[in-house]
Amino acid sequence: MTNTFINGFSTFFKAPSFVSKHGLWYFYLFPLALSIGFFLLSNSFRDDMSLVLNDLVFNKLFQSSTLHHDSIWYKILVSSISVVVWIITIYLWVKINRYVALIFLSPVFSILSEKVEEKMLGTHYPFSLKQLWRDVWRGAFIAIRNLFLEISILGTCFLLGLFFPFIGFFTALCASLVSWYFMGFSFLDYNFERHKMSKYESYKGVWDKKGVALVHGMLFTWLAYVPVIGLMFGSIWATVGSTIAVCEENALDSKK
Repeated sequence: MTNTFINGFSTFFKAPSFVSKHGLWYFYLFPLALSIGFFLLSNSFRDDMSLVLNDLVFNKLFQSSTLHHDSIWYKILVSSISVVVWIITIYLWVKINRYVALIFLSPVFSILSEKVEEKMLGTHYPFSLKQLWRDVWRGAFIAIRNLFLEISILGTCFLLGLFFPFIGFFTALCASLVSWYFMGFSFLDYNFERHKMSKYESYKGVWDKKGVALVHGMLFTWLAYVPVIGLMFGSIWATVGSTIAVCEENALDSKK
């Protein structure tokens, strides 16, 4: 598994030069347009989300509080809760952005992955609108399925952390690993869907490359926190890097 982790970092950081070398820069325009849309919506949406969370927290927490509103402890508590709510809001907003990008840009990432394989292995796939439509639906389905699975697992980790506070660090780590894995899963699956592998074969293929999935999902997630350009670069590099990882392995297998 260590080798797949190393391969994950290696292939992800090969992506920028690969895009530049083969003139695939125009694919940046699609996530850039989506990122600009997110940015324009973000201020009002995040403010509304933050207000809702603040109201929920403060109404439940302070409706029976005996703390005086002018006391220093009350002000410290309010400030601390406001910071936590702000962090949660940013976290939820980025999570929404990532999955919306995976769903709506699925055809773009699918075509990009195909282009990378064509450049590396010389494989040519004749254009088929029917196949593209099938790939789009599969990519969207897997992104939505992964979202619900991730939410279920994150909810379980959260509940475990509430009942067993001493394992809080491990539940937080588990939640991050799950999130990264499902992100990386989607980028790798573009390769498997192109070769008409079943969903079960895809699950197995991603699991065999779990180090690549985790690393690409992690780096994409971190970059997604950078406004506008983070989602643009992260999604393209993860798509290209995942395809490079699969193509390199296929090339090695063909030589055996």
